[in-house]
Amino acid sequence: MDLDRLTLATKFVTALYDASRRNPASWRRVSAIGARTGIKGGQLEQVVSDVVTAGLVEQHVDDARLVILTNEGWAFASS
Repeated sequence: MDLDRLTLATKFVTALYDASRRNPASWRRVSAIGARTGIKGGQLEQVVSDVVTAGLVEQHVDDARLVILTNEGWAFASS
């Protein structure tokens, strides 16, 4: 993963962490996290793929537009 993708992935996971702190068991919309970070379009799709592959985020089985942090994602974002 190049530096830009790593930076965007970190930004996405951090924003998801901030959005989830009050209710960590709630799924969040990818588009909402993208809007918080300014990541959109194909770049957003790539970032979601990267963070899922890295094991930091899980996509909902029935609706790929929903994401939630994994335990690894929580640890990464809170460090």
